[in-house]
Amino acid sequence: MRKIELMLCCVAVLFLGGCVEGTESPQSSPTAEATQTASAEGISTEALQACFRAKQDLVQGVMNLVWKNQQGCATDADCKLVNPSISCQEICPVAVSVRAEKALSQALTVNAASACAKTPTVCAMQNTCIPWTGARCVANTCQAVIEPRAEN
Repeated sequence: MRKIELMLCCVAVLFLGGCVEGTESPQSSPTAEATQTASAEGISTEALQACFRAKQDLVQGVMNLVWKNQQGCATDADCKLVNPSISCQEICPVAVSVRAEKALSQALTVNAASACAKTPTVCAMQNTCIPWTGARCVANTCQAVIEPRAEN
């Protein structure tokens, strides 16, 4: 069965719980297109909605692990960008504490198998990630940033 794809804004999913409204017309919204495709392929709207809720829960679980590992920096050198994606879900790069990077990686590895096993496969969330270029320490918390280009 072909996966039904829905474009979701990574930042909105991770920090706001959903995409920013008003960027798509109702006739051409990703949700409407996914629902139409699902209906054409015999997938109920309820199954599709349950799948996307499960995917959002999966991303939220990964981000909970990330948030625990963003604290404790003193300088920008204490932070770095990492990719917290797991086998069944791409997730946008995030900033974490260099000290906590290994612990985060281990936690993601341990949790990925069980989380992916519980997540339906009839849908897929594709992320539109912000092109972060670095990480900074702000108020003892690592944050992803877009560094200004150097002028020649």
